[in-house]
Amino acid sequence: MKRFIQVGALGALLLGWAFLGDSQGAAPKAPLGPPRVERPGDDVQDVVFFSESRPVLLRLHLRVDGKAFRVVWEEFMDKLFRYLDVDGDGVLSKAEAERAPPVQALFNTGFGGGGPPKLAAMDTNRDGKVSRAELADYYRRNGAAPFQFGGRSQGWNSNVQSVLSDGRLSGGGAPSADDLNERLFKLLDKNKDGKLSRAELSAAPAVLARLDADDDEMLTPAELMGNLLAGGSDNELFVVYAYSGLQMGTPTGGPFHLVSSDRGDSALARRLLTQYGGKGARKLTAKALGLDKATFDRLDADGDGELDAEELARFARRAPDLEFVLRLGERGTAAFVEHVKGRRPSPMDRYVVQGKDGQLVLDVNNTRLDLGAVWGAVGSGGGGIVHTFDVRQQYAAQFKAADKDNNGYLDEAEARQSPFFRNTFKLMDRDGDGMLYLKEVLAYAETMKGLSEAGTKSIVSLSVSDEGKGLFELLDTDKDGRLSVRELRQLPKLLERLDREGKGYLTKADVPRNYRATFEQGTSNGNQYLVQKLAFTTVGNMAPAAPPRTAGPLWFRKMDRNRDGDVSRREFLGTDEEFRRIDTDGDGLIGLEEAVRYDKLRRERRKE
Repeated sequence: MKRFIQVGALGALLLGWAFLGDSQGAAPKAPLGPPRVERPGDDVQDVVFFSESRPVLLRLHLRVDGKAFRVVWEEFMDKLFRYLDVDGDGVLSKAEAERAPPVQALFNTGFGGGGPPKLAAMDTNRDGKVSRAELADYYRRNGAAPFQFGGRSQGWNSNVQSVLSDGRLSGGGAPSADDLNERLFKLLDKNKDGKLSRAELSAAPAVLARLDADDDEMLTPAELMGNLLAGGSDNELFVVYAYSGLQMGTPTGGPFHLVSSDRGDSALARRLLTQYGGKGARKLTAKALGLDKATFDRLDADGDGELDAEELARFARRAPDLEFVLRLGERGTAAFVEHVKGRRPSPMDRYVVQGKDGQLVLDVNNTRLDLGAVWGAVGSGGGGIVHTFDVRQQYAAQFKAADKDNNGYLDEAEARQSPFFRNTFKLMDRDGDGMLYLKEVLAYAETMKGLSEAGTKSIVSLSVSDEGKGLFELLDTDKDGRLSVRELRQLPKLLERLDREGKGYLTKADVPRNYRATFEQGTSNGNQYLVQKLAFTTVGNMAPAAPPRTAGPLWFRKMDRNRDGDVSRREFLGTDEEFRRIDTDGDGLIGLEEAVRYDKLRRERRKE
């Protein structure tokens, strides 16, 4: 899913730091030594995934345009250092160092950001100069590490309200997966014993059909929750406000823990004890952690059959449970996520399955992690920020407004009066003559626009959204946000899939919790503002529009009015006899295969 920011003149003013450039347009300096050679482990990042039944140590091999992610980041730091090192002496003087762009601007972590960093913040050895290593360390410490983790407390949201003819409002925000789950259990659990038997699951299509307010043989979340008035009166005007925004969590939130070193990790130990042992737990058994004997024995240093805090702190200092290669950037025909199997089979390999969309899913008992989400970076074509304003035009307009005496350049006094140039004057005036000309401003903006985009692309972030414990999502196999008749008929099959203990019924605890991992180029705390607002109106039911079907004979696609991939008897325009002839399995629905088979047979008969 793409994200957009549409910014006008005011936006350019607010983004005064967002695009910074080489005001002299000078040729790049010689590289800092030979080209970087990828070393073993440069593409490796370990994380611990906390499923509800056990922790899983994941090893991610992160590749950006075919390179290890750390190599990409280091190459960008080389490029930035060469730009700042105006005299080419291999170190940054105080003046050069204080021209370094703020993290917020260079790595697209949000609006604002104040002035450039001070020498003291970068010169850790206090020798009055900044080395290439010190520059990189400064950005790493201040929110621009090559790999970052953040939690998404919510993703793309919409607020739907219906405005009735008398001006009253009804409806509200889209229901969560947990809300839908509660509602489904309440509707289907006829004897109110907290269990869904096979009979109750089999009766679901008939029970839920009564909620189909617009009578289109599809069930939407709003209809399921009872938010739409039955009948879809023409007097109901539905006004939709769609807000697209991201709220980022903290690096310690969500179901992941970032492994940052090969030393003991006390924070990891505390979380393992709390999550799998409960309050006050001091040790954990193999059963509590869900670990196989071989893995547990390697961690149990004293051999007492339990892992204490010290042993748990070394949980990630071992071979991973699972390994994945993730490719970002221009991936070509390669899969985005690939499961890597080691020489020795891992007990966890069986938990990696392929989802309906072809992407990989980690399905650990009652916890599912979808690894199929990816966004690109600025300019990559895969998502990210799309700036809709002309940078040169906006900077030229700001320059003209700041040049009060119209002499063709800005001095420091004029710059101090301009919010746009107040913090950037010295960065743009690279020759230090105290006069800032328009050509310097434009060259600066253009070059640093490229640096900003390259900086954003040099960082890989993992974010996760908690999508709740939802039967609705499990049934909605085509992910169109609606449940068709065929999908509702799959409810009894969930018993076979989710009833791992063979009880013969489902409880809410049997429904897996679903997470979606999102990998993107850019910082994990970036772009957390409101990025798009869309308002539109329509009359009648607000069922989401499904994309048009492109497969199957033309008659099949035209008759499939609700676009669920099937033609029901109500949708079929022929006779009962014709319908039965095409519906070879007698399930009351003409599916794609049946339509294609019938069409082929009809053409063959015409040739005879």
